Parts: sequence; C-alpha cells; structure tokens
Amino acid sequence: MGFKSIFKLILTAEEWDNLPNNLTDEKAYDYLGDNSIYLYLDWKPRYDKIEVASFFSRRVRAVLNQELLVELDKCDIFKHPYDFDTLDMIMYFDEAISKLGGCLVEWNLFDDAYRIFVVRQENACELSKIKSDFWNFIYLRERYYI
Repeated sequence: MGFKSIFKLILTAEEWDNLPNNLTDEKAYDYLGDNSIYLYLDWKPRYDKIEVASFFSRRVRAVLNQELLVELDKCDIFKHPYDFDTLDMIMYFDEAISKLGGCLVEWNLFDDAYRIFVVRQENACELSKIKSDFWNFIYLRERYYI
C-alpha cells in the first residue's frame, strides 16, 4: 500500500495540499518526522509534560479544529515534571482527545518506541485495518484499555 492513501487519513487538508510532489514511499517516514506529524516517545519516561502537551494541543488544533484543555498540575500521573509512565501519559491524552472526536493511533514499527498520531475517530478504524510490512497502525484505545 502506498503512502498517499495513508497520508489522507493522518494529514490535515492543508498538510495534504502542501506535500512535496517528489515525495516517495522511501521518504514518507522522514517527511512525517521532519514535519512533527507524530510524537516520538520511547520507553524511557523522561519527557517534559509541557512539550508533550504542546504537541497534542497543536495536532488537535490542526486535525480537529478544537482546543485541547488539560490541567496537568491536577493530574496524579504528572506530579513530577519528568518522572511518569509513558503509557499512562499517552492514555491520559487519548481520553481527553476522544472527548473532542479524535483519538491516538500508534504507528508500530515493532521496536521500543511509540510514534503517536492524532487522528479523527473515523480514521482510526481505517488505519488499524491497514497491515503491511511497514504501515502498521494500532488504535491505542483497543490495544491498551481493558
């Protein structure tokens, strides 16, 4: 499956319109990272909660045309500015984003990292059905919520 059908599900209309004409399947990964379309987190819980919240706020504004309002100081998982569980943090933001009509999907490259996208809820199901050697998306709510 080519990247263009996937990009239509994860990019905004403006981002889609501004795609370089010479973008190839091989360069798609770099394009998404270079343009901060996804949040890259590894298993180490050493992330600045403000930077993570800023990423999600920016993507929610772009993808859902809404404002993400969260109270990080009142949330138990963020008591220490850098020492919190990565998965707990992801699920905290997923819950807040789901109230706005969006959700988080993980681009799973079968390593120790999370590559997290903010997408519309209707696009999450389509993305999770795509299975290939490179494009493998997981609807986080289905994977981690019990």
